[in-house]
Amino acid sequence: EKIYLARVAEQCERYDDMIDFLQILKQKTTDLTTDERNLVSVAYKNEVTTRRSAWRAISTIASNAKYEQYADVLKDYNDEIVDEMKKICDDIEIFCDDHFLQNAKDDESRVFFSKLK
Repeated sequence: EKIYLARVAEQCERYDDMIDFLQILKQKTTDLTTDERNLVSVAYKNEVTTRRSAWRAISTIASNAKYEQYADVLKDYNDEIVDEMKKICDDIEIFCDDHFLQNAKDDESRVFFSKLK
């Protein structure tokens, strides 16, 4: 049921919800299926990509002299986005180390999660 909801969340581009729905995979003691691995990858990569795009946009705005008066506010906002990216990256690293890599039985799974990490 949660995996189905993760697929629905993907179609809605609600990647944070996808991540929430995929938390159930932490309880698995066997390898994830290819589909489950791909869902995890899509969810985390899109969450990071969204913030990376925002970070680039803020950097572009901040480098424009006409917005110099907002430099402090833009820096604070940029720092907030960077912190969110770090949290997401830390989360997937823990997810991989504590759950997926421990249970990975085949080389394909180990390579997949090592690269995702």
